[in-house]
Amino acid sequence: MWVSVFYSCLKHLSWEYEKELRVVVANKSRYLDAIPSAIYIGAKCSAKNEEQLFEISKNLNIPTYKMHFDEYSSSFELSVRSINDK
Repeated sequence: MWVSVFYSCLKHLSWEYEKELRVVVANKSRYLDAIPSAIYIGAKCSAKNEEQLFEISKNLNIPTYKMHFDEYSSSFELSVRSINDK
């Protein structure tokens, strides 16, 4: 079991720029006592989930960003755009 937990926390170095933190909690609590500094919404996030995440960011007074596929990128990169002025 611990091997699967360990591997679920690993990311390939090519994703290092995301500075994402992965956390595995051993108790039954659904919540982690952490305050995010920003919310990044994936390019394929549903409109319903995007709106919910945007409301959360407004309540926490933190910036919200939406990822977009860059059609002109030769390396298939995503670009980020602020959506705080929604």
